[in-house]
Amino acid sequence: MSTVRPGNPYPVSLRIAPEDARHSTTAHQAIKSYSYAYFVIILLVSASVNSDTAYMNISRITLSCVLAIAVAGEIWLRLEPYIMTGSSSYIERQLRLQLTAWHAQYVPETDLGAVLAPGRGERVQTPDYSYTLQTDHAGFTNRDPWPGRIEVAVLGNSLIMGAGVGYEDQFTTLLQKELGDRPVLNLGVHGGGTGHQLRLYRKFARPLQPRVVIAALWPTWEIENSLKFERWLELDPRPDFTTFRYSYRARPLEAAAPAPEQPSAWRRTLGSLGSRSALLRWLRRSDNGPQLPADPVERARTERGEIVYLSVRDQARLLAGWDRAEMPDLRDRFFAPLATLRDEVEADGGRFLVVLFPSKEELYGAGAIPGLLQPVQVAREELAQRRLPYLDLYPRFQETASAKAAFFPRDMHLNAYGHQLVARILADTIRQVEATPVTTAD
Repeated sequence: MSTVRPGNPYPVSLRIAPEDARHSTTAHQAIKSYSYAYFVIILLVSASVNSDTAYMNISRITLSCVLAIAVAGEIWLRLEPYIMTGSSSYIERQLRLQLTAWHAQYVPETDLGAVLAPGRGERVQTPDYSYTLQTDHAGFTNRDPWPGRIEVAVLGNSLIMGAGVGYEDQFTTLLQKELGDRPVLNLGVHGGGTGHQLRLYRKFARPLQPRVVIAALWPTWEIENSLKFERWLELDPRPDFTTFRYSYRARPLEAAAPAPEQPSAWRRTLGSLGSRSALLRWLRRSDNGPQLPADPVERARTERGEIVYLSVRDQARLLAGWDRAEMPDLRDRFFAPLATLRDEVEADGGRFLVVLFPSKEELYGAGAIPGLLQPVQVAREELAQRRLPYLDLYPRFQETASAKAAFFPRDMHLNAYGHQLVARILADTIRQVEATPVTTAD
């Protein structure tokens, strides 16, 4: 396996989605719109030349030059929005094509914020895959009807939901087959965190009396998902969760309270301009999230010749780690629901297990950027300290990463091979757990 720095694109044929076709149209519209702005600037310069005083002449020329530079920067960033991410345009375009092509319909859910629309079956086609997304009566990726009792309940976020492979090939379905068709229920929600998992167990899994409850942790996304969910729970009234989590911006706790007075009209106008201007967003990008890595790893090639694209944003998310100014007690808020979940599962007569899932950014980028593994290292320490039993999938995935990719090229989720690998490991682990007394990590 070889990790590849920005530049020197591989000579690989890539499917171009409709997003690229729209890109040229958007660029043309941007050029047309900002050409009018340049025309106005030229008029200002012409007027300044005819000015009566040298001072006014210099002032107007200076102002015109500043405006010209600003307009040029705005056009440039709108034509190449990938600059905003700190990634090369080629890599970021591939990731954006995948992200924008995936779509699903969500509905509000009182305890969880949102779930997939229940009882649907729709075809999802992206540059990486084509599959049928099916949901049950509750908005999860299972088949109806649910059994009266289940063997295993798996709680987590979108990683466990079979994105790209569908119900038949997601690891919960494969796990059920490995266990001799003993029922396994998939309770995954998009944007899920540990707070979601406790609520999922109480509302959906507990009535079905599972013998084993698995909490799937994906540190690359789980930390931020939990942070957003905790902040959403603090709001009164609570907005639409899907809109909230996609538009979330990190703010200190002191700034989370609503302002005592409404902003003036001119402040609202400036705020609207700031949200619409690509240039202003770029200038203040350090306030919108964690700092991007200075020298990210953007691609990797396996021994089989498979190319895996790595997200610069996800690397920045990992490097941000657990210390967040907007939530100083994030670790306690993250792990406390897991401790409560363990206690409730064991009180109900079940067995509880946390499973740590790696991301492709950690697998292929940590060799060059060791800090990418800091979040999972902290997670291991916290799980052991809180005596939460866990299964670490990182070593097994690292063993196979160079030979065969367990993730899609662009999409962040597991591919069919990744789901098969997880199902085999979990089946072996569950058999061992059933054959031995419940133990906690030391």
